[in-house]
Amino acid sequence: MKKDHLTLKGVLLGIGYAMLTSCSFNADFTPKNTPQIPNAWHFNDKKMTIKSIKLPCYAWWKTFHDPTLEHFITLSLKENNDLHVAMANIEAARGELKRIKLNWIPDIGSNLGYSSFPYLGYPGVLAAIVPTYTLNLFSQIHEQKKAEYELQASENARDSIRLAVIAEVSVNYFSYLAQVERLKLLSDIEHDIAQELSIAQSAYQGGLSNYIDVDKLKSKLNFITAEKMVIRKNIIIHQDAIQFLINQNPNHIVVKQTFKALDGQGLIVGTLPLNVIENRPDMLQALNELKAANANANIA
Repeated sequence: MKKDHLTLKGVLLGIGYAMLTSCSFNADFTPKNTPQIPNAWHFNDKKMTIKSIKLPCYAWWKTFHDPTLEHFITLSLKENNDLHVAMANIEAARGELKRIKLNWIPDIGSNLGYSSFPYLGYPGVLAAIVPTYTLNLFSQIHEQKKAEYELQASENARDSIRLAVIAEVSVNYFSYLAQVERLKLLSDIEHDIAQELSIAQSAYQGGLSNYIDVDKLKSKLNFITAEKMVIRKNIIIHQDAIQFLINQNPNHIVVKQTFKALDGQGLIVGTLPLNVIENRPDMLQALNELKAANANANIA
């Protein structure tokens, strides 16, 4: 009997300890110590000077001073459907956070009716206002933390989409300029080889050379013709991709900029500090989602 009493006492103590520790449980995420990394890559461009700028908000594409590129980027950010969905998710997260914050305010219920007991108040009328305030303090705190982290994650997702759109527009724009420049250079080479072929044919007809030189030049011309067809196809692909990103039908784009006129001494990735990677929106989104999951564990 005494043994059963001790066992029951141990069980009760265990349950009480579990209840106390569950109330004090805290699963907030704390990042582990990572190895020290250098502030910059080993590569150093002596001709490159970085001004005192805020790198996470640095509009690097504006350093090219290309109105067409800026127009495409602005339009793509305005018309992108994924970005609109991300903005709607932010509004939903803000609404959820506001709803949770309003839980701190007590609810007020009211009753209005007819009473046959005049001593309760105004004869024949009964009105009552009853405030109700039921709150789980621990759950409310962690629910608010979770909502704040989810809002930050939604904002990070929006920034990730913005960067992806900007990158896609820039890549296709620069590739388009490069292909147009390549087509122009190949056309110049084709013109030179055609003149050289004309000279070689005249020399062959005059008996000054053999027909092998003529065949080599014709082979080069055929190769350039095939290469130009591939380049024209690539030009169409890149310009259609730009039109898709700005939510327009496939069509020819008008660009005054040339590839050779681009300033290649802009912001070089190799000269940026390595800790810039920590400020990437997708990295911050993953971190905030992890914190929200830990806050959800606290609620449980």
